[in-house]
Amino acid sequence: MYTRVDGLGELLSKGKVAVVRVDFNVPIKNGEILDDTRIRASLETINFLLQKGVSVVLVSHLGRPKKVDRDKTLRPVADRLAQLLGKEVLFSDLEEAREKVANFYPASVLLLENIRFYPGETKGDITHLLFSKESVGKILRKKG
Repeated sequence: MYTRVDGLGELLSKGKVAVVRVDFNVPIKNGEILDDTRIRASLETINFLLQKGVSVVLVSHLGRPKKVDRDKTLRPVADRLAQLLGKEVLFSDLEEAREKVANFYPASVLLLENIRFYPGETKGDITHLLFSKESVGKILRKKG
């Protein structure tokens, strides 16, 4: 049901959604990002996709929490990424993400909450965590 590609080429077109694993494991203290080098390193890829009209769902972790830990939220990263991109970056947990993706405009950006908050992350099946068969069908029906 899912397609993994090595090259982007002709698969990129306006209205598509790309799920991209990024490394936003950046130092944060009291909600302030101390070094945004890893965020800046992702900009070329994100901008490339956005210029093609592709919406982007970004998946990352922060630290190694075993459960939800508000000190390990990626919210400050979403805010910094929005500044760097000069556009809105949506932010949500997995449950809210399904609805947000279903309502994407072309070239939207969504950063998921710290993926390490979810037990399935350690099994390596990020796509399944984000898109169950039922939600993929719902998204495709809405996109027409």
